[in-house]
Amino acid sequence: MSRRVGVLASAVATTALAFGLATAWAATADTSDGGMQTNIVGGHAPTQAYPPGAFAAVTYSAPKHGVENRFTCTAAQTNGRYVRIAAHCVTDVPAGFSADAKARLMKFYGLDATAAAIPTADKQFSVRVGSPDRTSGGVVTTASVAWVHPGWAWGNSPESDDIALLKTDQYLDSYALPIAPRKARPGDVVYSLGWGGTEPVFAGELPTQIRELQRRVVPASKCVDAGITTRDICLDNPQGAKGNCNGDSGGAAVLKINGVYYDAGITSRGGSPICGATPDVYTSTPEFTRELYAAMQTAPGKTHGAPVR
Repeated sequence: MSRRVGVLASAVATTALAFGLATAWAATADTSDGGMQTNIVGGHAPTQAYPPGAFAAVTYSAPKHGVENRFTCTAAQTNGRYVRIAAHCVTDVPAGFSADAKARLMKFYGLDATAAAIPTADKQFSVRVGSPDRTSGGVVTTASVAWVHPGWAWGNSPESDDIALLKTDQYLDSYALPIAPRKARPGDVVYSLGWGGTEPVFAGELPTQIRELQRRVVPASKCVDAGITTRDICLDNPQGAKGNCNGDSGGAAVLKINGVYYDAGITSRGGSPICGATPDVYTSTPEFTRELYAAMQTAPGKTHGAPVR
Protein backbone atom coordinates (compact mmCIF):
# COMPACT_ATOMS: atom_id res chain seq x y z
CA MET A 1 0.00 0.00 0.00
CA SER A 2 1.06 3.62 -0.34
CA ARG A 3 3.70 4.80 2.00
CA ARG A 4 2.85 8.01 3.81
CA VAL A 5 6.28 8.30 5.25
CA GLY A 6 6.20 10.89 7.97
CA VAL A 7 4.58 14.11 9.18
CA LEU A 8 6.80 17.18 9.03
CA ALA A 9 6.96 19.33 12.10
CA SER A 10 8.06 22.92 12.30
CA ALA A 11 7.08 23.10 15.96
CA VAL A 12 9.51 20.41 17.06
CA ALA A 13 8.59 20.66 20.73
CA THR A 14 4.92 19.90 20.09
CA THR A 15 5.01 17.29 17.35
CA ALA A 16 6.26 13.74 17.17
CA LEU A 17 8.50 14.06 14.12
CA ALA A 18 11.07 16.81 13.59
CA PHE A 19 11.47 18.52 10.23
CA GLY A 20 15.10 17.44 10.14
CA LEU A 21 14.15 13.77 10.16
CA ALA A 22 11.70 14.23 7.31
CA THR A 23 14.27 16.19 5.35
CA ALA A 24 16.91 13.54 5.91
CA TRP A 25 14.69 10.76 4.56
CA ALA A 26 13.53 12.88 1.66
CA ALA A 27 17.08 13.84 0.73
CA THR A 28 18.02 10.19 0.18
CA ALA A 29 14.76 9.04 -1.41
CA ASP A 30 14.56 8.05 -5.06
CA THR A 31 12.08 10.13 -7.07
CA SER A 32 11.51 7.85 -10.06
CA ASP A 33 8.13 6.41 -9.15
CA GLY A 34 5.87 8.67 -11.20
CA GLY A 35 2.76 10.11 -9.59
CA MET A 36 1.99 7.25 -7.31
CA GLN A 37 1.37 6.72 -3.66
CA THR A 38 2.18 3.68 -1.57
CA ASN A 39 0.80 -0.09 -2.04
CA ILE A 40 0.96 -3.11 0.23
CA VAL A 41 4.13 -5.09 0.69
CA GLY A 42 3.29 -8.66 1.70
CA GLY A 43 -0.35 -8.26 0.68
CA HIS A 44 -2.54 -10.73 -1.20
CA ALA A 45 -5.93 -11.04 -2.88
CA PRO A 46 -8.85 -10.04 -0.62
CA THR A 47 -10.12 -12.73 1.75
CA GLN A 48 -13.11 -10.75 3.00
CA ALA A 49 -16.44 -9.91 1.33
CA TYR A 50 -16.02 -6.13 1.37
CA PRO A 51 -18.73 -3.78 0.13
CA PRO A 52 -17.99 -2.37 -3.36
CA GLY A 53 -17.13 1.03 -1.93
CA ALA A 54 -14.36 -0.28 0.33
CA PHE A 55 -11.77 0.62 -2.29
CA ALA A 56 -11.70 3.22 -5.04
CA ALA A 57 -8.90 3.97 -7.48
CA VAL A 58 -8.14 7.68 -7.90
CA THR A 59 -6.42 8.92 -11.05
CA TYR A 60 -5.80 12.36 -12.52
CA SER A 61 -5.16 13.93 -15.89
CA ALA A 62 -3.34 17.23 -16.36
CA PRO A 63 -3.55 18.16 -20.07
CA LYS A 64 -1.42 21.28 -19.65
CA HIS A 65 1.37 19.08 -18.33
CA GLY A 66 1.00 16.20 -20.77
CA VAL A 67 -0.28 13.78 -18.12
CA GLU A 68 -3.26 11.50 -18.74
CA ASN A 69 -5.04 9.05 -16.46
CA ARG A 70 -2.24 8.65 -13.91
CA PHE A 71 -3.00 6.56 -10.85
CA THR A 72 -2.26 8.47 -7.66
CA CYS A 73 -4.11 7.14 -4.58
CA THR A 74 -6.47 4.59 -3.12
CA ALA A 75 -9.68 5.85 -1.45
CA ALA A 76 -13.01 4.65 0.00
CA GLN A 77 -16.62 5.56 -0.80
CA THR A 78 -18.51 7.48 1.89
CA ASN A 79 -21.92 7.69 0.19
CA GLY A 80 -23.43 8.17 -3.27
CA ARG A 81 -21.52 11.39 -3.91
CA TYR A 82 -18.43 11.46 -1.73
CA VAL A 83 -15.16 9.56 -1.48
CA ARG A 84 -12.78 9.77 1.50
CA ILE A 85 -9.08 10.22 0.76
CA ALA A 86 -5.85 11.40 2.40
CA ALA A 87 -5.40 15.17 2.23
CA HIS A 88 -1.84 14.83 0.98
CA CYS A 89 -3.22 13.14 -2.16
CA VAL A 90 -5.16 16.22 -3.25
CA THR A 91 -3.21 19.24 -1.98
CA ASP A 92 -0.03 21.07 -2.94
CA VAL A 93 3.15 21.39 -0.93
CA PRO A 94 3.16 24.84 0.76
CA ALA A 95 4.96 27.72 -0.92
CA GLY A 96 8.45 28.56 0.24
CA PHE A 97 10.15 25.31 -0.71
CA SER A 98 12.68 25.11 -3.54
CA ALA A 99 11.75 22.87 -6.46
CA ASP A 100 14.20 20.26 -5.19
CA ALA A 101 12.92 20.42 -1.61
CA LYS A 102 9.34 20.27 -2.85
CA ALA A 103 10.04 17.10 -4.83
CA ARG A 104 11.74 15.56 -1.79
CA LEU A 105 8.83 16.42 0.46
CA MET A 106 6.36 14.88 -1.97
CA LYS A 107 8.47 11.73 -2.02
CA PHE A 108 8.43 11.75 1.79
CA TYR A 109 4.64 11.49 1.62
CA GLY A 110 4.78 8.91 -1.17
CA LEU A 111 4.44 11.24 -4.15
CA ASP A 112 6.98 11.95 -6.88
CA ALA A 113 8.61 14.88 -8.62
CA THR A 114 6.09 14.76 -11.46
CA ALA A 115 3.13 15.07 -9.09
CA ALA A 116 4.92 17.80 -7.12
CA ALA A 117 5.37 19.87 -10.26
CA ILE A 118 1.67 19.77 -11.16
CA PRO A 119 -0.60 22.10 -9.14
CA THR A 120 -3.75 20.48 -7.79
CA ALA A 121 -5.76 23.13 -9.65
CA ASP A 122 -4.47 21.66 -12.93
CA LYS A 123 -5.44 18.09 -12.06
CA GLN A 124 -8.71 16.59 -13.29
CA PHE A 125 -9.52 13.75 -10.89
CA SER A 126 -11.42 10.57 -11.70
CA VAL A 127 -12.58 7.80 -9.38
CA ARG A 128 -13.21 4.13 -10.18
CA VAL A 129 -15.44 2.41 -7.62
CA GLY A 130 -16.68 -1.17 -7.37
CA SER A 131 -13.83 -3.01 -9.07
CA PRO A 132 -10.78 -4.77 -7.59
CA ASP A 133 -9.01 -3.89 -10.85
CA ARG A 134 -7.87 -0.26 -10.88
CA THR A 135 -7.80 -0.22 -14.70
CA SER A 136 -11.19 -1.71 -15.63
CA GLY A 137 -14.68 -2.53 -14.40
CA GLY A 138 -16.82 -0.83 -11.80
CA VAL A 139 -18.06 2.73 -12.26
CA VAL A 140 -15.79 5.57 -13.35
CA THR A 141 -16.70 9.20 -12.73
CA THR A 142 -14.91 12.51 -12.65
CA ALA A 143 -14.58 14.16 -9.25
CA SER A 144 -13.44 17.39 -7.63
CA VAL A 145 -11.89 18.24 -4.28
CA ALA A 146 -14.84 19.21 -2.09
CA TRP A 147 -13.21 19.58 1.31
CA VAL A 148 -9.80 19.40 2.94
CA HIS A 149 -9.58 19.31 6.72
CA PRO A 150 -8.72 22.83 7.91
CA GLY A 151 -6.05 21.42 10.23
CA TRP A 152 -4.09 19.77 7.44
CA ALA A 153 -0.78 21.59 6.94
CA TRP A 154 1.73 19.01 5.68
CA GLY A 155 2.90 18.29 9.23
CA ASN A 156 3.24 21.92 10.30
CA SER A 157 0.64 21.62 13.07
CA PRO A 158 0.19 19.62 16.30
CA GLU A 159 -2.33 17.30 14.60
CA SER A 160 -1.94 15.60 11.25
CA ASP A 161 -5.60 15.79 10.08
CA ASP A 162 -4.62 14.01 6.84
CA ILE A 163 -8.16 13.65 5.49
CA ALA A 164 -10.20 15.10 2.63
CA LEU A 165 -13.29 14.48 0.49
CA LEU A 166 -13.76 14.18 -3.25
CA LYS A 167 -17.21 14.87 -4.66
CA THR A 168 -18.12 12.75 -7.67
CA ASP A 169 -19.94 14.13 -10.71
CA GLN A 170 -21.89 10.90 -11.09
CA TYR A 171 -24.02 9.28 -8.39
CA LEU A 172 -22.39 6.08 -7.12
CA ASP A 173 -25.11 3.48 -6.81
CA SER A 174 -23.10 1.01 -4.73
CA TYR A 175 -22.69 0.07 -1.10
CA ALA A 176 -20.29 2.43 0.62
CA LEU A 177 -17.88 1.57 3.42
CA PRO A 178 -19.41 3.03 6.60
CA ILE A 179 -17.26 4.85 9.11
CA ALA A 180 -16.53 2.80 12.23
CA PRO A 181 -18.60 3.68 15.33
CA ARG A 182 -15.45 3.89 17.45
CA LYS A 183 -11.71 4.40 17.19
CA ALA A 184 -9.72 1.24 16.53
CA ARG A 185 -7.94 0.06 19.67
CA PRO A 186 -4.61 -1.73 20.22
CA GLY A 187 -5.20 -5.43 19.59
CA ASP A 188 -7.96 -4.92 17.00
CA VAL A 189 -7.50 -6.84 13.76
CA VAL A 190 -7.86 -4.68 10.65
CA TYR A 191 -7.41 -5.20 6.92
CA SER A 192 -5.38 -2.70 4.90
CA LEU A 193 -6.48 -2.25 1.28
CA GLY A 194 -4.60 -0.62 -1.57
CA TRP A 195 -3.01 -0.71 -4.99
CA GLY A 196 0.43 0.28 -3.75
CA GLY A 197 3.85 -1.18 -4.47
CA THR A 198 4.64 -4.73 -3.44
CA GLU A 199 8.42 -4.51 -3.04
CA PRO A 200 10.32 -3.04 -0.06
CA VAL A 201 12.21 -0.69 -2.37
CA PHE A 202 9.62 0.75 -4.73
CA ALA A 203 10.73 0.59 -8.38
CA GLY A 204 7.65 2.09 -10.02
CA GLU A 205 5.66 -1.08 -10.67
CA LEU A 206 2.12 -1.32 -9.29
CA PRO A 207 -0.38 -4.20 -9.28
CA THR A 208 -3.65 -3.74 -11.12
CA GLN A 209 -5.54 -5.85 -8.57
CA ILE A 210 -6.40 -4.64 -5.08
CA ARG A 211 -4.27 -6.09 -2.28
CA GLU A 212 -5.16 -6.86 1.31
CA LEU A 213 -2.99 -7.19 4.40
CA GLN A 214 -4.28 -8.40 7.77
CA ARG A 215 -2.63 -6.60 10.64
CA ARG A 216 -3.22 -5.37 14.18
CA VAL A 217 -3.55 -1.99 15.79
CA VAL A 218 -0.60 -1.41 18.12
CA PRO A 219 0.18 1.27 20.72
CA ALA A 220 0.92 4.75 19.39
CA SER A 221 4.45 4.48 20.78
CA LYS A 222 5.28 2.11 17.93
CA CYS A 223 4.68 4.92 15.41
CA VAL A 224 6.64 7.73 17.04
CA ASP A 225 9.11 7.76 14.14
CA ALA A 226 6.23 8.39 11.74
CA GLY A 227 5.02 11.43 13.68
CA ILE A 228 1.81 9.93 15.02
CA THR A 229 -0.68 12.39 16.52
CA THR A 230 -3.71 11.93 18.76
CA ARG A 231 -6.25 11.45 15.96
CA ASP A 232 -4.20 8.75 14.24
CA ILE A 233 -3.85 5.00 14.77
CA CYS A 234 -0.75 2.82 14.43
CA LEU A 235 -0.82 -0.48 12.52
CA ASP A 236 1.86 -3.15 12.89
CA ASN A 237 4.15 -4.44 10.17
CA PRO A 238 3.74 -8.26 10.31
CA GLN A 239 7.00 -10.22 10.41
CA GLY A 240 8.76 -6.87 10.47
CA ALA A 241 8.53 -6.69 6.70
CA LYS A 242 4.92 -6.13 5.59
CA GLY A 243 3.06 -2.85 5.26
CA ASN A 244 2.19 0.12 3.09
CA CYS A 245 4.09 1.29 0.05
CA ASN A 246 3.74 3.75 -2.86
CA GLY A 247 0.15 3.72 -4.18
CA ASP A 248 -1.65 2.86 -0.95
CA SER A 249 -2.17 6.40 0.31
CA GLY A 250 -5.78 7.11 1.16
CA GLY A 251 -6.74 3.44 1.33
CA ALA A 252 -8.89 2.14 4.15
CA ALA A 253 -8.04 0.14 7.24
CA VAL A 254 -11.15 -2.04 7.51
CA LEU A 255 -12.40 -3.10 10.94
CA LYS A 256 -15.04 -5.84 11.28
CA ILE A 257 -17.52 -5.37 14.13
CA ASN A 258 -20.39 -7.85 14.62
CA GLY A 259 -20.07 -8.99 11.03
CA VAL A 260 -20.12 -5.48 9.52
CA TYR A 261 -17.13 -3.96 7.74
CA TYR A 262 -16.18 -0.41 8.73
CA ASP A 263 -13.59 2.20 7.81
CA ALA A 264 -11.31 2.62 10.83
CA GLY A 265 -8.51 4.56 9.16
CA ILE A 266 -7.02 6.21 6.07
CA THR A 267 -3.48 5.36 4.96
CA SER A 268 -1.26 8.33 5.78
CA ARG A 269 2.44 7.57 6.33
CA GLY A 270 5.15 5.24 7.65
CA GLY A 271 8.32 5.58 9.64
CA SER A 272 10.86 4.50 7.02
CA PRO A 273 11.57 4.99 3.30
CA ILE A 274 11.66 1.19 3.06
CA CYS A 275 8.14 -0.16 2.58
CA GLY A 276 7.07 -2.53 5.35
CA ALA A 277 10.12 -1.84 7.53
CA THR A 278 8.13 -0.07 10.27
CA PRO A 279 4.52 0.21 11.49
CA ASP A 280 2.29 2.63 9.57
CA VAL A 281 0.19 5.60 10.63
CA TYR A 282 -3.45 5.87 9.56
CA THR A 283 -5.76 8.83 10.09
CA SER A 284 -8.44 7.61 12.53
CA THR A 285 -11.57 8.10 10.41
CA PRO A 286 -14.13 7.71 13.27
CA GLU A 287 -12.70 10.76 15.00
CA PHE A 288 -13.63 12.89 12.00
CA THR A 289 -17.19 11.62 11.49
CA ARG A 290 -18.96 14.84 12.49
CA GLU A 291 -16.62 16.99 10.46
CA LEU A 292 -17.00 14.79 7.40
CA TYR A 293 -20.79 14.83 7.50
CA ALA A 294 -20.87 18.57 8.17
CA ALA A 295 -18.65 19.09 5.13
CA MET A 296 -20.88 16.92 2.94
CA GLN A 297 -23.91 18.99 3.94
CA THR A 298 -22.29 22.23 2.87
CA ALA A 299 -19.74 21.39 0.17
CA PRO A 300 -20.74 23.17 -3.07
CA GLY A 301 -18.94 20.74 -5.35
CA LYS A 302 -15.58 22.42 -5.43
CA THR A 303 -13.56 23.30 -2.36
CA HIS A 304 -15.02 24.00 1.06
CA GLY A 305 -13.37 24.39 4.41
CA ALA A 306 -9.63 24.67 4.03
CA PRO A 307 -8.57 25.98 0.61
CA VAL A 308 -6.92 23.36 -1.55
CA ARG A 309 -3.25 24.18 -1.32
